[in-house]
Amino acid sequence: MIHCSDKCRHRGSLKKNGCKITCCVCEFICEIDGCEIEGGCDAIAVAKDTILIIEAKGGRLRREDAKDAVRQLLVCLEKYRLDTLRDVEVIPVVMYKSRVESYARTYLYKGPHELKRKGLKPILHRCGDDLSRIIL
Repeated sequence: MIHCSDKCRHRGSLKKNGCKITCCVCEFICEIDGCEIEGGCDAIAVAKDTILIIEAKGGRLRREDAKDAVRQLLVCLEKYRLDTLRDVEVIPVVMYKSRVESYARTYLYKGPHELKRKGLKPILHRCGDDLSRIIL
């Protein structure tokens, strides 16, 4: 489904941008930005029939950060051709450490942005919380 080199493959958790990415039910978490490729999303978590495209933002999430997160998620979506996969649910996730400004939340949920046009709605998720809640 997704090729991930051994040096970029993590079991259970990964720390990126001061944000702990954890997924207990995932087969693996692949570190993308700075490991597999330069740029793009921070990680891709692979579960049985679900793929989470993850962008982690340390600190407060502003509207500019939300726009940047959408751009980075799109890089991974297109690079790994995740929008062409059948029988797999692809979920974009923006992780944040402290606060989410209302303009950022509105932008992610209502758009306009390319993820929304592709039928994908980003989910906001706090750093350190297990991503398994999204999948189960």
